[in-house]
Amino acid sequence: LLMSGTNPTKVIPIKWQVPIPSAPTPTWSLYRTNKTEIDWRYSQYGYGINSAPSGRMDGQNLTAFGITGGSADHPANLTTTAINNAAAVTTPFAINMARAWDANYTTVTLTVNISSMGNFTASGNLVCRVVLIENEIHFPVQPGTNGEKDFNWVVRRSYPDIQTGTPMLSTWTNGQTQQIVLTCVLPSYINDKSQVAFVAFIQDDGDRKVMQAAKSTTQPVANDAK
Repeated sequence: LLMSGTNPTKVIPIKWQVPIPSAPTPTWSLYRTNKTEIDWRYSQYGYGINSAPSGRMDGQNLTAFGITGGSADHPANLTTTAINNAAAVTTPFAINMARAWDANYTTVTLTVNISSMGNFTASGNLVCRVVLIENEIHFPVQPGTNGEKDFNWVVRRSYPDIQTGTPMLSTWTNGQTQQIVLTCVLPSYINDKSQVAFVAFIQDDGDRKVMQAAKSTTQPVANDAK
């Protein structure tokens, strides 16, 4: 559904590989390599997620956009109507990002420019969170026990971290701007550097609403031995 019709222009998906019903046993896994961040995001941030797969849109339960039923947050229940309802919500914020590899393709310098087109007051701490994702990951053998070998938009690490991100002012006025420059050293466990992209999203920690998001493009890696 996310990649059908006009939905790709309305949705920036990211996925956290939670240890539900149990964590993969290998030391290296999509969960264990980013365990601390994932554990905080799904169980300590306030989402109270206890089943998987489970979805949130703009930081909220899917019921906020018209999905009903006892398992409303299951991604299988997501509809184009709900996506349209979320896309229709206005925001005063705009995000633009630029990225650049270093000479050795080990670090990305990421510049995030945030601007406001209206007045806004957050209900809690306003934070810009930046995550590194891999657009596609394909395993020849399933890494877990559910048979899944192909993964998309998996969060691999956050910059500078997922818990505090980069603080923003709680009150904004029309024309106000903020620039964030991050030096993103890639973890050693990245599968394919050519699949690396970055997602920045502005989140109000008072009500967990995501006010805006943007995704960088992937960039090729020259002379990749892989």
